[in-house]
Amino acid sequence: MDSKEFIEALKTKKALIVHFSNHATMSRNPQFPDDLKTVIDSPSSNPLSCCIVWPGHTMSLPGSVGVIIDPASSNIYGMCATDAGTSINNGEINSFTTAPSQEVLEEIYAFSDPYNECVVMNPKVIGIYIDNINHITVRKEQILRCDDYIETNIGPVGGCLSEIFDSFEDLSIFTFIDGEIVSLNRQTPYL
Repeated sequence: MDSKEFIEALKTKKALIVHFSNHATMSRNPQFPDDLKTVIDSPSSNPLSCCIVWPGHTMSLPGSVGVIIDPASSNIYGMCATDAGTSINNGEINSFTTAPSQEVLEEIYAFSDPYNECVVMNPKVIGIYIDNINHITVRKEQILRCDDYIETNIGPVGGCLSEIFDSFEDLSIFTFIDGEIVSLNRQTPYL
């Protein structure tokens, strides 16, 4: 599957490639929104784990806010219908992904549990994606208290649309509503 065929296959399903601000506490990545700003400002040749999302998907995604990657200008390293366990070891990419193909896309659309993985090299960000505008969580520092005991932890906390608009003023923000990709702004009446 060449890049033109891949882009057409995504368009047919109204699908997007999204790198999420990951909820995982094990990650040493910066907190939201700095994690996504790093991808926007400093795309690198390191593999970027993304998900392919489409209207009506039922995946348990690794985050609720992410950057949309332009499939036309990105180098798709590989895809998998599940988490592919992608990592870098001594400069080598270790991943269970396979080259983009119609068969892999069909597997992704049929079975993505808990989510799929699409590995991208040298990403170009074209927007921000919010999976569910009524339930936003982002990865930030939390202060845990129990009587006199205080501990800090990095993990998912509730987020709000205004913070996303403020953090990404130069990018359009999108979500899926009624089977369509919809651009959001502060005046959107249903927010």
